[in-house]
Amino acid sequence: MSINGQVKFLYKSAGDKSRNPVLSSSTNESFLNYLVDRLNSTYWISSGSDDTTTEYIEIEFDQPRSIDRLLLIKNNFKDFNAKYDILGSWTHFSNVETLEGTQTNITETDNAKDTNYYQFDSVTTQKIRIEILKTQTVDQEKYLYQCIPCEEFGTFEYWPIIRTTSTKNKISSQLGSGKKIINNNHGAIRIDFDFKNYMGDNDLELSELLINASEPVLVWLCGANEDQFTFNREGYRLEDIYLCKVENEDNANFTDGFYKAGYNRIIQMFEHV
Repeated sequence: MSINGQVKFLYKSAGDKSRNPVLSSSTNESFLNYLVDRLNSTYWISSGSDDTTTEYIEIEFDQPRSIDRLLLIKNNFKDFNAKYDILGSWTHFSNVETLEGTQTNITETDNAKDTNYYQFDSVTTQKIRIEILKTQTVDQEKYLYQCIPCEEFGTFEYWPIIRTTSTKNKISSQLGSGKKIINNNHGAIRIDFDFKNYMGDNDLELSELLINASEPVLVWLCGANEDQFTFNREGYRLEDIYLCKVENEDNANFTDGFYKAGYNRIIQMFEHV
């Protein structure tokens, strides 16, 4: 197992807010819902912590679910671990893969990233636990914006043309002076994948699965590796992951009707509630 490919698609988080997970932590439990609200503007933060205090977060799913991926989006953890529950015992994930290579389990003692991604052997569990001892800034309160335990849906091997549109649902009102008041909302994202003269059969098969998927999936444009882009811009960073669903009907066709000249398809994905 290794981390490769381009754009990644992941099944909806086992602990997504729509699944009504049960959340618990050592401190600030009232902040826990922010971990599963899919927003990078809200977060869980500890209270009264330091580098000698082990804090924990637990997410209990609505039912036993299979997971083989874990994302910890926007955190300040330096020394931490993650485990899953099996028959009441906290157990390490095995055959863990990161961009840096293979690890025995998810245990970090000198983490310097603000977003962490792990692939591992699939497990079926109803609960995961994260324990945090030290932060990257000494004695800082621990924080985490999103926790996403999930399964991989698929990964593009090559690059279709990607177009993103971020809408802020701006509302404007004009004053008598002619000036305007413009308010921004959270808005949503639209992602178009345009396959032109495409020859990658596995990617085309994955695009068909996306079109026919009954549930929305997580779209991760950086595919765990933001270094593949010339510019590290919003939408393509490690922290940018969106729950989306294909809206348009399938429009696939061969180039000029000639089946040896490549395949064409556009899929339009919109952020889902």
